[in-house]
Amino acid sequence: MQRAINTIAFFKDLPYCQSFVHKVKLISCQDRVAQFELQLEKPHCNLSNSLHGGMATVLIDLYTCALLRTAYEKNVLFSTTELKARFLGAAKLGDTILMEARITRAGRTMAFAEMDILDKATKKILVQGTQTALVIPQE
Repeated sequence: MQRAINTIAFFKDLPYCQSFVHKVKLISCQDRVAQFELQLEKPHCNLSNSLHGGMATVLIDLYTCALLRTAYEKNVLFSTTELKARFLGAAKLGDTILMEARITRAGRTMAFAEMDILDKATKKILVQGTQTALVIPQE
């Protein structure tokens, strides 16, 4: 879990994460599964006051990477090679979303993870995402 926390702390220095990273809560992280939550505010939403598709995609990208870091003993970086999101429903301004991430494979050169973004109150799946990443060992 500490590796995930350290990775999330790194996100706080990224300019494009300023509107949300300090508001995402890590709920649990164990056995290659993690849960995060976020209450939607105006900067996270589109003109219809629902979760912006780009925001959902950024959440999938960053927080699956944070989880992937927990699968490696050595320090590694990731480069996203494929990122997919399937939008099934809308979360509205003020709703709390639950992000459930899972590692599907953590190999020597490639890693794979998936994430469901759910409405916390109803547990309805709103977005399903997958990430494929190149594993880059660091010295």
